[in-house]
Amino acid sequence: MPRCAIIAPRRCRSHSCALDARPQPIAPSTARCCTLHTATVCTVRAARQGPVAGADQAPGPPSHSSACLDDRVREAAEWLQAALDGGRPFANLHLAHLAFGAGQEDAALAHLKEHLSWRVQRGRDTCAGCGQTRGEDTPMLTCSGCRVARFCSADDQKMASKKAALGGNLTAGRHKDICGVLRKWSEGVKDGVAPDSCTAELVAFLQR
Repeated sequence: MPRCAIIAPRRCRSHSCALDARPQPIAPSTARCCTLHTATVCTVRAARQGPVAGADQAPGPPSHSSACLDDRVREAAEWLQAALDGGRPFANLHLAHLAFGAGQEDAALAHLKEHLSWRVQRGRDTCAGCGQTRGEDTPMLTCSGCRVARFCSADDQKMASKKAALGGNLTAGRHKDICGVLRKWSEGVKDGVAPDSCTAELVAFLQR
């Protein structure tokens, strides 16, 4: 069952009685998951760069900002896991980035491998631009780079590599960013090569 966040009941300012807590969504929205993930990954990466050179690094208990960072990572992971449990495989890609940004490389690679396997299977009959499912015999354009992604038209192919702010796919990200590693993965699967042989390429993708 998908997880959901629990919030404390609100209290009115003039009375001590608790108001009913607002109901939490069972399945998080696509925009909610991806926006929270993006903000968290950016924060994690900034924190991983460490303090400014020359700054004093006195030992001490974890800072408030560190605790807030942990809370953001945990919240993003819960929302994305709920999306995955709710039948939204795209969440594996975002969970991979989130785990890698938090220093959990093994978990990140596991999520990324699941995502790539799903992309290979999905590429047989689904447009990577508009997301429309077509029959496997339907004429479609095939990406010359990865030989996996298929498109209904040239316009859909262009749309697949646009940023979300310019009309691209918020959940799948830009195709041109994953095209190279997707080809490496699909070739390995086709040739029966062990998935671990692609580890270097997968790590390089997550480091971008």
